[in-house]
Order: sequence, then C-alpha cells, then structure tokens
Amino acid sequence: MTRAGTTNQSLVQSTDLFPTLVEIAGGDPSRYQHLDGVSLLSTIQQNSMLQRNEPLFGYRAYEDLYASVREGDWKLAAYRSGRKMLYNIRQDIGEKNDLSVQHPEIVDRLTTKLVAWEKDMKLEKYSGVQ
Repeated sequence: MTRAGTTNQSLVQSTDLFPTLVEIAGGDPSRYQHLDGVSLLSTIQQNSMLQRNEPLFGYRAYEDLYASVREGDWKLAAYRSGRKMLYNIRQDIGEKNDLSVQHPEIVDRLTTKLVAWEKDMKLEKYSGVQ
C-alpha cells in the first residue's frame, strides 16, 4: 500500500496508463501485443524505482518542436526546422540551459535513436532530423 504524500522519481509516460489499469483490474497486460507502455502497479505498490531499458520518445504533429528523446538524465528536443536542444534534466528540470554544443556526442546518440524510432513508427517523412 502506498502512503499519502509519497513521491517517486521514476520516469513514466502516458502509454504506461493502459497496462497499469489492465493490471489493477486483474488483467494481464502481456496479453496485449505491441504495447509501448509498462504497468506501473508494482512501482506504485512498492514505491520502487522503475528501470527502463529503452529511451522514452515524445511526439506531436502540430508544432515545430515535434519530438523528444529522454534517456537517463538527458533529454533531446527535436524541431522540424532541424534545431536540436539538449538538456540535463537532473541538473536543469526547467530546461533552461541548452547543452547541445557542449555534448555533441550525446546529441548524435539520441538523434540516431530518434531516427530509428521514427522509422519504426513510420513517421520518417515527418521528421525534422533525418
């Protein structure tokens, strides 16, 4: 049981809601093919840190800032205009300090992952980083 006022620093996204609700209702999320999210039930119940093996991707189709990749402490913000900004979320939760010039290797690594994700999602024709 989770106590009132408990906080948890796990990285989660909206796609985690469906498998979490399925498990809360007594179902088995693994019965659903191609789920992007994971159940958060044990993380909530045990107040444990959720360990993700893959980066989290954000995507929206309606603005220049269209995608993000979050991996560990790093977040890459990608724009359709080709601009890319890099933030260390642990040190800069407000995303005020772009570190892309100081860490081009991280920008390249996360951009490569974004391009692969866009291809997998069949979004490459809408990409700003290809």
